[in-house]
Parts: sequence; structure tokens; C-alpha cells
Amino acid sequence: MNDWVELRADAIKICIEMQRPTPWRADTIGPWLDSLSFLTWLGSITTAALVYLFSNDGLGPDGNPSTIKGWALLLTIFFSEHVFLFLRWSIRLAISKLDSPGRQKERRERFLVRKQYFEENLSDLRKIPKMTEVGGKVDRASLGEDARKASLTTSTVENRFWAHQSGWKETVQVGKGLIEKATVENRTDGKKEL
Repeated sequence: MNDWVELRADAIKICIEMQRPTPWRADTIGPWLDSLSFLTWLGSITTAALVYLFSNDGLGPDGNPSTIKGWALLLTIFFSEHVFLFLRWSIRLAISKLDSPGRQKERRERFLVRKQYFEENLSDLRKIPKMTEVGGKVDRASLGEDARKASLTTSTVENRFWAHQSGWKETVQVGKGLIEKATVENRTDGKKEL
């Protein structure tokens, strides 16, 4: 009876009280990444220094190195540090070029949406009349027809403003006349001030 109760109690403890915690996804290992980066940098420097110090066969009679130069040691450390920094940069660049399939799919979908949007806008641009096309003839009948069409739809201030001219040629003529009028007025105002 004791074994039966103990077996059930241990099963309840394993299943309920001692459950493995729910894993949380993390992008990095947090502050350990900086610590490991510092240790690899320090390791590259100390390894280069040790290789320089113990690759030299010029030991004196008392066992001390006699041909080790301070500037050569610093130069070795300097070059090894820069080799380390270059390798770290190239590995980061190579890893950044490798994308996960999910990220590739997301990038592909964004590209297709932009492409579709671009093609829709290009099709709208193809509908715009070219400057070489001839505008409609402006007469009493065409102005009456335009007024009738405007009364059928709700018109806004912008639509009424742009509806003053019937075609682009008339708009160009009106704009050209306004510019010439403004330049003539500026010339006459300048003469009056002198």
C-alpha cells in the first residue's frame, strides 16, 4: 500500500510540481554575448603575445629572453588584433547574408507587393493623356455639356477649380497669359520705383 501511494505521489510531483519551465525565444544570449566577445578579443591578443615570446630561441645564459623587443611585441599584438577584428567583421557580414527561410519568404512577399503596387501605378500613368494629344474644342455647347455633367455628380471646390478650362491646351494658354501678365506688372512696378 505504501509503494502504491508513494508511486502516485512521485508521479504527481513529477507531472505538476517539477515541470520544466516554458521556454522563451530569445534573439541573443544577452550580456553573455558581450562577455564572450571581450574574451575572444583578449584571447587573440594574449595568444599573439605568447607566440611571439616563446617562438624566440634567443635565450640568454641565465634563461631570460635576450632578443625580445618591446616594439616588436606591441606590433605583433597590434596586427593580431586587427586580424581578429577583420575576421569578426567578415563572419558577421557572411552571417547577415544568410537568411532563414521565413525571412526570405517575408522579403519575397514584400517585393511582390511593391511590384504589384508599382505596376498598378504604371497602368494609371498610361491612362494620362499625352501632351501631344489634341484637347477638345471649347464652345458654348461643350461648356454646357461640362456644366451638365458637373451637376450630375457632387462637385468639390477642387473639381470646380480644375473644370474652368476644358482641356490641357486651354490650361497652358491661361497659365502662359497669367505668367506674362505677372512679368509685365513686375517690369512696370520696377520702373516706377526707379
